[in-house]
Amino acid sequence: MKKITMLLLAGLMSAAAARKEVDVLPYTSRDLSFCVAVTQGGMLQVMLGRLAQTNALLTQVKMHGQHMIEDHGKLNEELRKLALKKSIPLPEALDNERQRLYDELSRLTGEEFDRRYIRVMIREHKRDIRSFRRYARSGDELDIRSWSALKLPVLERHLEMWEEAYRMASY
Repeated sequence: MKKITMLLLAGLMSAAAARKEVDVLPYTSRDLSFCVAVTQGGMLQVMLGRLAQTNALLTQVKMHGQHMIEDHGKLNEELRKLALKKSIPLPEALDNERQRLYDELSRLTGEEFDRRYIRVMIREHKRDIRSFRRYARSGDELDIRSWSALKLPVLERHLEMWEEAYRMASY
């Protein structure tokens, strides 16, 4: 009886130890927060870029929207591959805040769309640049840190592009 109890206890302890190992996540909350925010922002950039193809008035805005589709589509795919390797779960759809923003812009056309879209792109790219810089300096996951540092110039070019569009459209 004592031997059975000891074996049972040893089995339970072994199971508990195995459970603890399973509960340890291979990423930190900082990694998760960064990856989720970047994914959400990237999805929004692509969706709004597609919307610009039909709702924008200015050719320049349509062209910039196409850049968002291509560049952020590529960034999204690269991050998705990195996150998969690191077992970081990513969202498949926009969060409520970004969905509301998309819905708002989808109701606009012409000059009104251009004006609002340009302003949103400037704000979103400033936010992205701050986030990427912060993570590149102090993020926990080294591969994602390196990736974020490498992608900063793309985001900085986008911001310059949108700021130029704002000046040219004189809003």
